[in-house]
Amino acid sequence: MSVVAPRVAVFGHSDRERLVDALSSRIVRAELTRRLARVQITSFASEGWRRPSRFDAGEPAEPWGPWGSDDVARFVAEFDVAIVEAGATADAPVSVLRDAGIEVLEAPDGLALAARTAAPDVLARRLGYLQWVSWFPALRPVRCFDACLGADDAALDVALRAAVADRVAVAVIEPDPADTPPGAPGRVVRALTKAGVAFTMTDGPTGIEDLVAMLATADRYVGPSLGAAAVAESFGRGTGPIEDAPVDAIDRSFDELARRIRASVLARSGVADAVSVLASALDASEARLAAALRAKAALEQRLSEERLVAAQSRAGFEAGLESVVAELAVEIRLREERIADLALRQRRLAGRMVAHLGVATPSGAAGESAIVEPGP
Repeated sequence: MSVVAPRVAVFGHSDRERLVDALSSRIVRAELTRRLARVQITSFASEGWRRPSRFDAGEPAEPWGPWGSDDVARFVAEFDVAIVEAGATADAPVSVLRDAGIEVLEAPDGLALAARTAAPDVLARRLGYLQWVSWFPALRPVRCFDACLGADDAALDVALRAAVADRVAVAVIEPDPADTPPGAPGRVVRALTKAGVAFTMTDGPTGIEDLVAMLATADRYVGPSLGAAAVAESFGRGTGPIEDAPVDAIDRSFDELARRIRASVLARSGVADAVSVLASALDASEARLAAALRAKAALEQRLSEERLVAAQSRAGFEAGLESVVAELAVEIRLREERIADLALRQRRLAGRMVAHLGVATPSGAAGESAIVEPGP
């Protein structure tokens, strides 16, 4: 069981010579390949390679039945999931596969994505070849007539009148050879010749790229083929018997299909439980990491606040100390000034005593010469 490369079986009707069946199978394969890395896709059809088709591009599908128990067991061992195309749900062995434990998913109708079935350079080369062998008009504009119009006189007459009025050349094509009534192409050719309309007609089997190249170039497709109408509409070439489908909605449907394929592959491989356990462990680890980061942030915040408080406290202490020092300095200066004033007064008093008494003051008083006070 490969998880990296999903193994997908696609059930459809690619063995039928109808453009819509060939397109459905090709679109499903292409869209899944775009979305699933290294996907391995195997196409299944009712007859498969036992009934080759001109539209299988040399890659015929595997036949899907009748199956015995060994065939079912081999299928279960070789594939992870089964996809059933939109037009094959009634015929594919859905119940047999589900009973065997294979998940069966339905593919969306992707006909509106028909323009993606071939690269522009491939279409240009095919168109050049078709014009070279005169299977497609070199004149412009060109309109594609379905050969099946020969079976409906009224529809053919309307198409002829429009072609004459619009002055277009006509390319007669067979998008659904399995549905073309005998003799219908000949009646279309005779009608075009009688009306004097320039036309071409393929002189041999045409592949899916050839039909897509012609339908993408023509201004319109006229006929009953659902596949041909889908191609023409996807290239913006007129209208046909199908309704326009939003491409983005179809893309979302294929995205969902790819997601379900991955889930189915994981479930069958037993990896889903391990992935769930790892996811739970990862969630728990992320929760612990988030808690640790929150705790660290809280500590950093607290440290920042403490530093701010300390800075503010130190600044306040230093400011208070400076204020005290300034006050003390003022007080000291005032005291010094008071002392100086008292000393000056003492000297003046001593001088007066000398002048009035004619005696010396005690030794060392206020810096004057010593005198002796008279007794009583």
